Amino acid sequence: MRSARRAAAALLCLAAVECFAAADTGAVLSRDSTGAVTIRYTIAEGSDRIRFANNDAKTVSIARGQFWSFDRKCFALEAGALVRLSRECGDPLVTLDWDTQPRDRMYPGLVRLRNGGVLVFAGYLEPLTLDGSSLAPWSARAPPGGVAAFRDRKTTGSLTLGAEDFAGDWGGWIYLGPDHFTERAHARVMVDDGLAPVLADEMVRAAPGLIAAYEHGTAVRLAQQPTLFLTWDNRDGTGSRSVQADVVRGEVIRFTVNGAAWSDPGPEILEQFRSTVAHELAHLWIGGVFRGADGAAPWTTEGGAELVSVAGLVATGAIDAQAAARRVTAAFNDCAFMAEGRAWAKIREHGHGRYPYACGFAIQFSVLSLARRHDPRVDAFSLWPGITEGMPRYYEASVQQYLDRHGEPQAAGHLERLLTDPSVPLEDALRHMLRAAGIHTADQKELDPAQKSMLGQIFFTHLMAADCKGSYSFYTGAEDLTTAPPDICATFKPGMAVRTVQGSPLLSDPEEAMARAKAACAANQAIRVATAHGDAIDVPCAKGLTYPNAPHLITLAPGEARDTLLGASQRPAVAQSTHPTRKEIP
Repeated sequence: MRSARRAAAALLCLAAVECFAAADTGAVLSRDSTGAVTIRYTIAEGSDRIRFANNDAKTVSIARGQFWSFDRKCFALEAGALVRLSRECGDPLVTLDWDTQPRDRMYPGLVRLRNGGVLVFAGYLEPLTLDGSSLAPWSARAPPGGVAAFRDRKTTGSLTLGAEDFAGDWGGWIYLGPDHFTERAHARVMVDDGLAPVLADEMVRAAPGLIAAYEHGTAVRLAQQPTLFLTWDNRDGTGSRSVQADVVRGEVIRFTVNGAAWSDPGPEILEQFRSTVAHELAHLWIGGVFRGADGAAPWTTEGGAELVSVAGLVATGAIDAQAAARRVTAAFNDCAFMAEGRAWAKIREHGHGRYPYACGFAIQFSVLSLARRHDPRVDAFSLWPGITEGMPRYYEASVQQYLDRHGEPQAAGHLERLLTDPSVPLEDALRHMLRAAGIHTADQKELDPAQKSMLGQIFFTHLMAADCKGSYSFYTGAEDLTTAPPDICATFKPGMAVRTVQGSPLLSDPEEAMARAKAACAANQAIRVATAHGDAIDVPCAKGLTYPNAPHLITLAPGEARDTLLGASQRPAVAQSTHPTRKEIP
């Protein structure tokens, strides 16, 4: 049906300009001979503005405000539009600039590839019709000798995009560049030039089995094969390695590995990458098929993807029960560290950073445990179909409603207390839920290296929160640590008094500074902070704990972790060739 609609649209729109003339608005995305990425908007007759579909504050202030270049004598950006200032000016031509800084919950507008191509995020570009009622048709033009690709379409000419291509979700990556796509089992893959072959091999080896496990477990088969982009940023950088990945509707995932360490990835790096692949593939269901309502809390989607991805890794044999128990244990303990004795209701930053991942995983594992006490057939895969049963979009309260339907009578009350009671520390609420579910945990007496590393991250987060306001701040006494910062700043600003952390410059390389702080704590060393005033202060890692007693750490038994994730059936490893018939996504 979708292909038929596209064919009809193609007949009506033999050229992009003809479509735009009918709609009196539109845009053409292309690359010029210098490689610059531009978009030419067509202003409707009788109007002086282009209105946009996506107008959240970050998109307006960052994606358009900072990374769009155009004739500012003729045009100005408003919250929801690009406005023409004079009728003597023609249609606006916008040049898209590069944004290399990772941003929390925000896609980069433009990703530069070594193969000569680019990825352009469509969610910042779409124009609306003159009356603002729907997305206006617009096009992406292939560069000379290359292709334009969007989701499951690819052409050497132009792709016409309209409202039906986005279905109310203004996301998507448009690729403009040479045709380096290959068709692999269960996925179309584009790997950028120069990446270690072992990374692509790991991705395409893990993906089929994981997809089969997710389809089998959720009883929902993807309507089309996903497209996987694998790119490499900061190739010559000596800083810490990282992976940035994102999923948009239409089964498209972009993985970007960052740092020189990825040139020759060892087993530990490959394990990190495999986990990221599992998490992002899980988002094709958790946040894709089972979609959140507007404003749904990030801990639901990110924590849900973590839960399902660990179950998928166990189901495919990529990790064993002991490794799964370590993952679950780490999520609970990382969450306890970050909470620092606070109740969930008092953690105003719980939608940012690692909170949605670690705490969201821990909360949903506890929910799953409570549901399984009533019905042992429940597992990590069936949890989400159960949560979204009877509702087109889930939201935070849907998880409590799930426990009302599938748990014991008091189960939903345990979750409600965790989410809303400001007097109950989060770690206590989580432990109470596990006990109520009959999950047995052992107390952990000493910190392992990963947990010591977390102390460095906590310290660094506090340092960022204080100093990104331009103030001089480091910890000098216990009284400074009793109250967590009310907010977490999303960026660093010039003029901070702290100059380096562990010898790494805070402003120019904050990721490396945090990595060194974490490494210092993991090695039982103090963190050295140098200030613009010439001071050098060694801060003990214990100061990362901002309340008198360390969190009550737990250790989960391998059998209980596996049983909770995979249910009473104890799903066997899913072979890569397994591709069960399931209902199609509409």
